[in-house]
Amino acid sequence: MGGLRTPNWASKDITFLGTETDLTEKKFGLNGKDDMGVIVIRPDGYVAFSSLVNANGYGLTELSDFLSQLFVKG
Repeated sequence: MGGLRTPNWASKDITFLGTETDLTEKKFGLNGKDDMGVIVIRPDGYVAFSSLVNANGYGLTELSDFLSQLFVKG
């Protein structure tokens, strides 16, 4: 793995896992280094959520909606 990184368009609270090769991305349906995406992996290893993300933040709203179904603000 290449470590965590925060794109310059993202808030400081958002980090992405960078990889050294495109093999990891392709296993999750991304087009190697050409696509960015967010993937939530369940503790049992299955994918709970996935969405492409672009430089405008497209895909993050869907992630927020998904997470709001799981977590309740107190």
